[in-house]
Parts: sequence; C-alpha cells; structure tokens
Amino acid sequence: MEKTSLITSVPGVTAGIILIATMSLYLIKFRFFKSLGPALICILGGLLLSNIRVMPFS
Repeated sequence: MEKTSLITSVPGVTAGIILIATMSLYLIKFRFFKSLGPALICILGGLLLSNIRVMPFS
C-alpha cells in the first residue's frame, strides 16, 4: 500500500493550513480550548491531519 496523502497540491495544503488556523480561532470561544490557546490548537490540528493522512507528512 502506497503512503500518500489526500491533499498533495500546494493550494490544497495552503487551504488546509488556513482552515486549521480559522478553526483554532473559532474554538477558543469554548472553555477547554481557551485554556490550550490558538497556537497549540493549530499544532495539534496539523498533527492530527498529518497522522490520518489528509495533509502531507513529509
């Protein structure tokens, strides 16, 4: 089985990063995510999307 990601184009990766940043700013409205902070939410979102092979991992 070939290890490729779902999104491989540069505009797709850029849109994914913008989506993660936008979601982190939205999620800080909730108590649990407010304690984490938007930077940590972005990092965790990127790790999650990379591990489930939506975003490129290398």
